Amino acid sequence: MRALRSPRAPARCARTGWLLLLTTCLSANFASLAQAQIQLPASNPSERIVVAADSASHWTEGAYDVYLLQGNCLINQGLTYARAREAVVWIQQGGPGGEPPHKAIVYLEGDVSINYQQAEAQTKAAGAATLADKTWFGRFFSVRPIDVRPAKMQPPPAARPAVYEHAAAMMAAPSDRVQP
Repeated sequence: MRALRSPRAPARCARTGWLLLLTTCLSANFASLAQAQIQLPASNPSERIVVAADSASHWTEGAYDVYLLQGNCLINQGLTYARAREAVVWIQQGGPGGEPPHKAIVYLEGDVSINYQQAEAQTKAAGAATLADKTWFGRFFSVRPIDVRPAKMQPPPAARPAVYEHAAAMMAAPSDRVQP
């Protein structure tokens, strides 16, 4: 027995196709908005930035010293502690006396935890916040040189690992999607 076909079937298929396309476009747009990073309160730039991990690889890209960190990664400045399983840190050395300041552009991946504590000020009480996520991307600034302390230095990898590719994509993202 032959199935009966409605004369409206092609129009329904076209509408369904357009709806599917619209849904896909909207989903992609919302996904890119969801990747926007949470902005931490600015740390005190007079505090030193410390970068530590179980192991690290180092190379240079233009004006940046690049560190690929693995295992127990920690970025610390004052009362801000950022931890992850893996990280990529681009460090740009500042000028004499910290003008312009030293800069660390940080990408964290895997069990990311950022603890921020605000020191007690004269006008307000101390505060604290914790962020937990899969990834985080942001910047730290200091007038003091950045202290990199891996437990073990490794040679740079022959091929850039996935964590570096993810970090590079965030670095190339429009600035309205990342922390200044």
